[in-house]
Amino acid sequence: IITYQFRPGPFVNALIEAMNFPSEAVYLVIEEINRAPAAAVFGELFQLLDRTNDGDSSYGIEVADPDLLEYIEKNAHVKLTKLRIPSNLSIFATMNSSDQAVMPLDTAFKRRWSFEYLGLNFKDAPVQQLELMTSDGLYEISWADFAEKVINSLLKEFDVAEDRLIGPFFLNSNELTNWKVTLNGKLFVYLWDDVLRYKIQDRKQLFAPDISTFGDLFARFGNEKSVHSIFGFRADELIRKYGSKAKEQNA
Repeated sequence: IITYQFRPGPFVNALIEAMNFPSEAVYLVIEEINRAPAAAVFGELFQLLDRTNDGDSSYGIEVADPDLLEYIEKNAHVKLTKLRIPSNLSIFATMNSSDQAVMPLDTAFKRRWSFEYLGLNFKDAPVQQLELMTSDGLYEISWADFAEKVINSLLKEFDVAEDRLIGPFFLNSNELTNWKVTLNGKLFVYLWDDVLRYKIQDRKQLFAPDISTFGDLFARFGNEKSVHSIFGFRADELIRKYGSKAKEQNA
C-alpha cells in the first residue's frame, strides 16, 4: 500500500515559527534561488511576496491543500481563513549571477524582491602562498593576489563578463592545501575550456603562446622539473609585479 503523508518544508516551518512568536524576527534563507525554477517552486505562495508597508502580505491566498491547512492550524494554534506572510517573517535569498543561465528568474518574480549587489571581496580569501614559475624564475604570490590582481585583472582586459571572474572562494582552504593539483585540475581548466574557449588570442596572453592544448598546459604545470613558465607575457609580468622572488632563488 502506498500512502502519501504531508511533511512541512522550510517555508511552512518558518511561517509557523513566525506565527507562534509574533514579537520575534524570523528569517528564511534560500541559498542559490535560481538553481530551480523559482516561480514554479513557490507556486501560489508567489502571491504572498507582495508586502504592505507594515510587512504583511498584501494579498492572502486560500489554502488548497487540506493537509497543509490542518498542519498550520494545529501547530500555529490559529484558525485560518486566508494564508498570509506575517510582518516578522523575512525571506532572504542568494543568487550567483554567473549561474543565471541555470534557471533565470522571470521579471514578475524578480520585481517582488529587493536586490543588493555584493561584489568580489578578497579580504577574507583563503590564505595560501603559491609558487609559480616565471620568466625570472620562481615567484611566491598569495592566492588572493593571484586570483584578483593577475587572473581577474587580465579577464577584465579581455572584456570577459563580470560574472565569469574568479571569486575569493573559487578554491577553498582544503583545495588550496594541494594548490598545484587544484590549479591545474580546476582553475586552469575553467579558464581554458570555459571562460577563454572562444578568445584564443586572449588565452595566449594568459598562458604561454607555445601551449596549444590544455593537455600541454596540464603536463607542463604538473612537471616538477620544468623550468618553463606556463604563463603568457602579461600574466608573467603581473605575477612578478605582485609577487616576490622565491627565497631559494634569492642571492
